[in-house]
Formats: sequence, structure tokens, C-alpha cells
Amino acid sequence: MNMKRIVCIGLFLLGCASAQAQLHVNAFVGVNSTRLSKGLFGFEKGGNYLFGGIELEGMLKPKKAHSALRVSILTGATYLSNGYFENSLFSFSSIFYSASMTDLSTTYVQIPLVARLNWQPFPLLDDFHFFAGGGVSDNILLKASLKESVTKVFIATDIYAPPQTTHYEDNQVITSLGAQNALSYRIDVGMRYRRLQISYRLSQSLGDMYFKGLEKVWAIPAKESGYISGHQSAGSTKLKYSELVIGFRLF
Repeated sequence: MNMKRIVCIGLFLLGCASAQAQLHVNAFVGVNSTRLSKGLFGFEKGGNYLFGGIELEGMLKPKKAHSALRVSILTGATYLSNGYFENSLFSFSSIFYSASMTDLSTTYVQIPLVARLNWQPFPLLDDFHFFAGGGVSDNILLKASLKESVTKVFIATDIYAPPQTTHYEDNQVITSLGAQNALSYRIDVGMRYRRLQISYRLSQSLGDMYFKGLEKVWAIPAKESGYISGHQSAGSTKLKYSELVIGFRLF
């Protein structure tokens, strides 16, 4: 399923929903925590990032007039500038020292298609709801860059011999190597009171997010590159997001 299909399906479902009930527009901001899979070490935290966007939500009319449960269909757009940053140091006794840095920066526009179940716990309080939903999101890659450096120092046992130093580094824009449209699943739970909405989202990529062919153009050997070697040991690169979101219903 590509971006065009998600947009068309989302607009169709929203059209059906709006024909039966109201169409709501929500603006939101949030904090994204990005984790990257790295070989045998599982997912490692890459950093926290701010994001924002717009949601379009069509609320389906319930079959029962006073039902506490309602289903809604949601789509929209999120602008997310995130990445992965790692800076590590290692030393063994006084004869070996190494330092490495990996800085991956990416910018995405995310287009979700999510079905939500909304629950009104208090019949007399129409403006208070809990909700839970799930679906998919198309992650459209706008820009990606990677910067890495590796330094290793071997101290000779002969005090008169200079230390042996090995250093690699590279910095490139790698947008063309990435998946331009990458699907991820999304689960969200939250609550809404009047126009204010607070939710928690969890997402994980469904496909390989590795920048294919990077090892052919990268100045750092694959076994020395933290990003490339992590992909090779795991077999694929996955991204996982956890997000805290605050939204405001415009209408």
C-alpha cells in the first residue's frame, strides 16, 4: 500500500463518515522518542524530537441513539524531523582507546489511516471521551543525512614509539538511498475533554529502513561504521517511535 492509496482510502472513508456525522479538524504538537534497531542489542534510543501536524477525524453515527461507543476514521499529516545520535568511548587498560560517533538526521511527512473506538464513560458529559485506535502510517522521506567518525588509538609498549592512530569520517546527504514511502503500524490511546486532546502513540516500521547501497559510497569501512555494521548483524534496520501528543480541536 503506497501513499496514494492511503490518501484515497482515507478521503473516501472520511467522506463516508462526514456523510453520516461530523468531520473534525485537530491541530497537535508532541514529543517523539526515536529508537533504532542495532544488531544484537535490540532497539537503542536515538533522541527526542518535537513534531506537529493536523488530523482530520470523521465520527460515525452510532446505531443506537444513546450509545457510549462510537467509531471514527482518522487521517491527516505530521511533520517529523528526527534521527539517531550515538557517541561512544571505549578504552582497554592504557594501550587501546577508541571513539565513535553516528549522527543520522531524517525528515518525514507522515500520513496515517487509523480507526478509533471512542468511549463516553459518563452519559451526561458529552465532551469527555477515552479512545483507542490502530492503523498504518505512510512515512514520506523528505531529507536524510548521515555523519559518522571513528578514531582508534593503539599505544605501543615501547615508550619511545609513537601511538598508532586510525581515523575514518564521512558526512553525506543520503536521501536518494532511503525508502521514499515506508509503512509503519500505529497504535494510539488517549482522552479528549471538550477541545483538548491528550494521547500516547506507539509506531514501528514494517519494512527495512536501511539506506540501501550506503556501504558502496561510504568512506568508512562497513565493519567500522556503527550504522552499517548494526544493519549487517541484524539483517534489517527498524525504527520505533513513542510519542506524547497534545491536540486542540479547531472545529
